[in-house]
Amino acid sequence: MTTRHLKILLIVLAFIISIPAIELGYFAWVLSRPVTVPPNLEADAIVVFHGSTSRVRAGYEIAQSLDARFLIISPALERERAIFDKRYQLPPGIKHIGEPLARTTLENAVYSQRIIERHELKSIVLVTSAYHMPRSLAFMNLCMLGDDAADVKIYCAPAGVERNLMGYFKTTKSLKTLYNEMVRFWGSLGEWVTFKIRGKLPEKNPKDIAVVKFLKSVLLFDV
Repeated sequence: MTTRHLKILLIVLAFIISIPAIELGYFAWVLSRPVTVPPNLEADAIVVFHGSTSRVRAGYEIAQSLDARFLIISPALERERAIFDKRYQLPPGIKHIGEPLARTTLENAVYSQRIIERHELKSIVLVTSAYHMPRSLAFMNLCMLGDDAADVKIYCAPAGVERNLMGYFKTTKSLKTLYNEMVRFWGSLGEWVTFKIRGKLPEKNPKDIAVVKFLKSVLLFDV
């Protein structure tokens, strides 16, 4: 191997190694951010990326203390929202904006951004699980790039040790969760690139695509 080939190999290896390091650094930055929302904070809307009961419950909990106009649960059908309102008590003065269509994290962000733009919302509080927040925040911001983008604050649904990066290294399950989410980040990135190239979301659910199912079976842990 010549010196030139060795240099090229070292550059390629450095690039390959740096990608997960940068991603881990980003996850650490998001997970280390304070997520206690001040009780006097004003926000136009609370946006919940629905995926678990704890996320929805957390959205309603902070709705009790925030001065917000709207609650957006992505996705949730009208009958689901009615059940949530009865179970968690939607505060007076806050209205729902329906979002029943999202099938993936990227689509959560895309459809939420369209609502934010249509209603000219200037500030939101994004609610999801702690482990899911780095990916959710990244693609929410990607979808809202521009001079008139809304200000995004975050609130993580309670998740025990997973409220900070080091918590993910305390148990095998938590470590697998962190790994899975970092892999899924690249899946969402590919989905976003495809969306930007095509200019529209796919008719078929990305989760049902055969190659996606295969990659998940190979790359992801069963947690």
